[in-house]
Amino acid sequence: MCCPKLYVKETESFNILWNGEVVDSEISEHVRSQYYQLCCSQKSGLHDGLVKCIDKKLAAGIISETVKIADAIRAAEITTTSCNDVQRWDQTLKGFEGMGMNVAFLRATIKNILDSIQRKQQEKIKRKTNERAQAEKEMRNLETQLVNVKKKIRVLDDEIDVIRAQNEKLEHSFKETAIAPW
Repeated sequence: MCCPKLYVKETESFNILWNGEVVDSEISEHVRSQYYQLCCSQKSGLHDGLVKCIDKKLAAGIISETVKIADAIRAAEITTTSCNDVQRWDQTLKGFEGMGMNVAFLRATIKNILDSIQRKQQEKIKRKTNERAQAEKEMRNLETQLVNVKKKIRVLDDEIDVIRAQNEKLEHSFKETAIAPW
């Protein structure tokens, strides 16, 4: 892969310079390699616009954190990545951007991720709202059934009371007939 503006055709030849000093010793090989890929994607050193008053350790830290966030973005999954994490990444990159780091492309990706997460959350809310409405409908049906069953029980109790009263009259009449003289 070649980065025309960087004039470097491979990671091994890529050195990160800050204010005339090589920063490579301040960062890991993984970070350097990933940063090279990021720079290639933008056809320039992302740190080229950083304010010149910061020292090379801070520049290396910003580069390392940028790579860490880029790696996290690549590894992000809609089911496991929290909105809070993504928002923290964006806030960090926003701060780096304020210091002149070229990270607008990463922030644009983060915006897309946040939009996807929010759409998924809206879908979940809609689904759960529908489930809740169905549960409320079931509850109303059960409440109606309960009212109907209670009415039926009252009717049956009334019928039982009438039958008992009739049985008492029959019992009394039966006893009178049974003990009546022949």
